[in-house]
Amino acid sequence: MKNIITTICKNEIYYNRFINQKHSPVFNTFTLYEYISQKLGNYYLLTPETSKTIINKFEEYLTLSKIINSLINENKNNELLDRDSLIKNIQSAFSMIQEYCIDINHSFFQSTAESKLLIKIYSEYSKFIKKNSYLTFHQAIDFFIDHIECDEKIELIGFHQKTPFNLKIRNKFKCELKVKKSKKNWEINEYIDTCNELLKISNEILMHLKNNKNIAIISFDISLIADDLESSLNNPVLKNQVLNNNEKIIINRNQHNSLIKQPLIKALITYFNIINNQTVSLNDLKLLIFVVYNSNIELLSKCDRIFLKLKSSGIKIINYALIIKIIMNDIPEIDLFNSVNLIDTGKKLSLYTWIETIENQFYRSFITKMNIYKDHHRDLRQLETLFASIKKIRNQNELTTFDIFQQHLCSFVDQTQVKNQYHKISIDAYSFTDDIVGYYDHIYLVNFIDRNDFLEHHNYLLPYQFLRQINSTSLKKEFSQQQLNAFNLSTSNFHISYALSADDIENSPNMLIKFSKFNQIQFMEDYDYLGKNITKAIENNNILPIQPHKISNFRGLLERMQKSPRWSFFYDVIQCSKELNISPEEQNTINRGILIHLILNKFWSEINSQDELCAIKMLGQYVEKLVLDCINNDVRFSRLKKSIKQFEIKRCTTLILKILEIEKSRNPFKIKSSESKQTYNLQSFSFDLIRDREDLEGEILHIVDYKTGKHNSHNSWLKSPFENFQFPLYLLFSESDRMTLMIYEINIKETQIRQFVFAESNIAKINPTDFIQITDTKMQLKELKKSWLTEISHHLNLYQQGYFPNLFNDESELLFCNCKVLLRIPEKNFQFES
Repeated sequence: MKNIITTICKNEIYYNRFINQKHSPVFNTFTLYEYISQKLGNYYLLTPETSKTIINKFEEYLTLSKIINSLINENKNNELLDRDSLIKNIQSAFSMIQEYCIDINHSFFQSTAESKLLIKIYSEYSKFIKKNSYLTFHQAIDFFIDHIECDEKIELIGFHQKTPFNLKIRNKFKCELKVKKSKKNWEINEYIDTCNELLKISNEILMHLKNNKNIAIISFDISLIADDLESSLNNPVLKNQVLNNNEKIIINRNQHNSLIKQPLIKALITYFNIINNQTVSLNDLKLLIFVVYNSNIELLSKCDRIFLKLKSSGIKIINYALIIKIIMNDIPEIDLFNSVNLIDTGKKLSLYTWIETIENQFYRSFITKMNIYKDHHRDLRQLETLFASIKKIRNQNELTTFDIFQQHLCSFVDQTQVKNQYHKISIDAYSFTDDIVGYYDHIYLVNFIDRNDFLEHHNYLLPYQFLRQINSTSLKKEFSQQQLNAFNLSTSNFHISYALSADDIENSPNMLIKFSKFNQIQFMEDYDYLGKNITKAIENNNILPIQPHKISNFRGLLERMQKSPRWSFFYDVIQCSKELNISPEEQNTINRGILIHLILNKFWSEINSQDELCAIKMLGQYVEKLVLDCINNDVRFSRLKKSIKQFEIKRCTTLILKILEIEKSRNPFKIKSSESKQTYNLQSFSFDLIRDREDLEGEILHIVDYKTGKHNSHNSWLKSPFENFQFPLYLLFSESDRMTLMIYEINIKETQIRQFVFAESNIAKINPTDFIQITDTKMQLKELKKSWLTEISHHLNLYQQGYFPNLFNDESELLFCNCKVLLRIPEKNFQFES
């Protein structure tokens, strides 16, 4: 027996891949959970602690659900209301904490409201585990490593990444990673755009398929490129040139194999909802009928016509009563619902009883009426296994309504992975963080350099300081090199490709990774460098002369000239911008500010006065719909994960409602403009100004600016030398002298309006309130305008003359992007030496 090798796969996904690729007999292959459970089960049978068992992921879900519901009910103002996604995010956070040995008691975990919530849930979860004498999976692994000897020969699958957790497992089993050495060099291909990239790759892949090669593709975001690549591979013109085969080429997307996505299961859940008198969508009902009556072409044709008629009538959702009234009267052949006994929606049953009830309905009136396809058999077996697993859950005492049970069931089905269905002509697709399991003749790493925004994948329940250790933007490049090393050693032929973005300034792959071979397919424009600093390529890499007739960021130029002429030289003269390293927390704040501005602009574009604001009934619903529209219609926010999106909808709605309530307490006003862009001229310069809003209160003009983050003190724009030129520009180029500046501070901690009044405005004194603060500047606006104009003109004259002093008090002032540089631009006589 000792000569038999036991294979341990990290999770079900690796297990399914391994079994399907026939690398091992099933009887001696386990997931890590199964293996540890079996070993500990035997151990505890011989000890007094027989009650101690490992909590499984379904039980963990139920436990977290109960804890989170309790915490949310305690705090009615908690904004994380998307509970199902929140539970899954918490499970994901737990997994990352264990995988990377993160200390949840670290002070960084007190940095945000989200991470504080995570600590509360983690604490309550630990209490539950201890009270019920359970072990978490990672506690069980630690116990196994410390107390149980293992003399078997072990092969590990899925433990390639050098995380603390993987190293712990590999050290326990004394396993060295088996990699296939390759003498072949890597090949990196560059393409101007994605279309060229997919065309080239598709042609190569088709040639490999013709020669019966095994192909895999890897991408940072499979869902982004898989459909396009599949379409490209099945393009008749391209395909017919290479393959004489009409069979469709399939991409096996491993991360899309959730059981809940299978037609039979979706139809079954719809059926459960109907017999429990829940409303379902027209599309789901249509799928249900088409799955059950798949062989009756005439009946399906009738259904098509009826569903088209219902859709044209504006009907989107339907319940049992409507089904009986509309569908079954017109199509009596549909007898699926004849024997339905509607269940009392208020009835409470245990999980075990609910599953039994579901199974009885399922087998009695659902499965007997349909033709079972091959894929259906697979899904049905998987569902039966899932039902059996749920019945074994120890937490069976709590009684739940159908609504709560349905939420749990959908979550369990969603978490269950379907065994991969491999097609005759297919390509296996993996995400960037997957390890390649098994052997492939060719592996293509697609869309490697130009990745999606890191924030889209940011788990907001983990502080950035810890997340940065795992997969921050900067460390992804280092992680890439580790992955590429592993890929290169495990395959005989490895290809990397990427498409260039039009506005990307970081397109040089050799800055990220050293490649053995660099195969340049198409021309790539070179970029200017100042030492190691990246500069933008402008007009064939020539430096643009100063163009005083138009300045894109007039305020920025003035502030740079005031703070550091040398910075202005780099930024405005030679077009060299710093590469900003913004953390996700800072970027989240910036993005939230952009979103708040979008929402308020849209609101005041529709609502033109305070009277119209006060007349809105159900203002909360109005604002929430507005927030949802802004998020869904802007590409920066529409791709957010569901739970993060719900979090932002709630937070932004709360913020907007707070400021609107304050607006109601102001004197009556009308909206003059919102986010209007105007062009102004000063000396030989022209520039644009965009004010957030302008209000009219009788003859008084209020200039409104929204602030969602930190802002400078009022001394920065009221006292010379001025550091902040935003408000001087707003006020200097406004036609009225009877005006005020109103700064709206919009954030969770404090929301208020700060109004600045000038001496000659002749505005009646208003009593300040808790939410409206009045500051009398006691200064003449005319004198301020003269002072602003003098200082602005001085800076512009210096800029136009090319005045950038090269005398500095501090050596650090010589640095740009942490580098000293020697620059000589003869045509402008600029010279900087270090």
